[in-house]
Amino acid sequence: MNSKRLILSFCLTLIPIVHAHTSIEQTSNWVTISNAKNTLSFNLSDGFYYMLDEKGEKAIDYAYFQLGALHSKDKEATRTYSTADVNDDLGTGKCLTVNVNFQDDVNIIWQVFMYDDAPYVVFNMGVENDTRQDYRLAVFHPLTSRSSYAGNDNTDHFKALDGHGGGARTLVKNNATNIDSFNNLLFRFGTGDALRIFVAGGLTYKEFEKFVAVNRQNKKMCIDIYAEDPVGKGVPAGSRYLPDERFYVCLNNPNPFEALELYGKTLKTAQAIKLNYYDFPTECLWYASYINREKNRPRFNDSKGAVEEMNRAIQSGVTRYTRVAIRLVPDAYGPDNQQGWWDDEHWARYGDPMSSEGPHYVAPYLTTKSWAG
Repeated sequence: MNSKRLILSFCLTLIPIVHAHTSIEQTSNWVTISNAKNTLSFNLSDGFYYMLDEKGEKAIDYAYFQLGALHSKDKEATRTYSTADVNDDLGTGKCLTVNVNFQDDVNIIWQVFMYDDAPYVVFNMGVENDTRQDYRLAVFHPLTSRSSYAGNDNTDHFKALDGHGGGARTLVKNNATNIDSFNNLLFRFGTGDALRIFVAGGLTYKEFEKFVAVNRQNKKMCIDIYAEDPVGKGVPAGSRYLPDERFYVCLNNPNPFEALELYGKTLKTAQAIKLNYYDFPTECLWYASYINREKNRPRFNDSKGAVEEMNRAIQSGVTRYTRVAIRLVPDAYGPDNQQGWWDDEHWARYGDPMSSEGPHYVAPYLTTKSWAG
């Protein structure tokens, strides 16, 4: 028995331990960040980059990034880069930071994160305002490509799943040509060894919404991943703004279900999400107010209406059997709406006319504490 253990122990020592560490190297005008699954090469001369999948196939080509009206490929720009080691909740890896500088304008900051053994790539962007004027950042694109999956027949079994949420329907689309989605998007085409599955979307959300747009053309895909805010973020003169507004891109997906599962788990880790599950009924005041048929009752999606609905729930006797939650929903679907404020002062000043007669916080409940208590 001891000899068998010795032989087994000896055999185990012969098994090589392989770690696919992320590396960053420069060759001529190209700076490349790569691991075992991904390769991204950026051209310091012309501002374009490409991405290879784990098979070494060029999935993304002639890509560039954009901040406002400025592009990484602009001829008047100068481009430099720096590198850093990364060790965060997503793992250990490296970050490539590219600075695109303009003589009479703000400068672009573009970051690529790769983690050892991870099949996905993470992007982030920011701005350095070295001018004498304040700057307002409203939109930025970490990845825009007009020639992705070039040469592949993208009409073969094409399907796309958008990442809409809330009031927008989430659909699987067959043979769609143009798809513009909130949050994230998955598309697939081909079969067998020619199967291609692409997943991209927001990874962290602080002050900007995220979008993914795809346009199918003859044997090539146009892909655009971007963040946008209708008001924008003010960046004072002489300051630097590098937010945590990360994006997720994965070219190495074995099937759609595992692809979305990985994206969801990565998003959960990046945002430290801990869902609070509940086992009791809740009432959405937006819907209750919008479809209310009591002619003498105004739309009540406000703090006073929330208290009234809780009193009605108690009077009905349902609270003898279960807890109940009444949700005040200051919801709106226009491009510029009150959901970006998240403070008592603004909710007591404005409202959504579809579900409330006036502001969402009304007397005598002008604060979250007052009506929730």
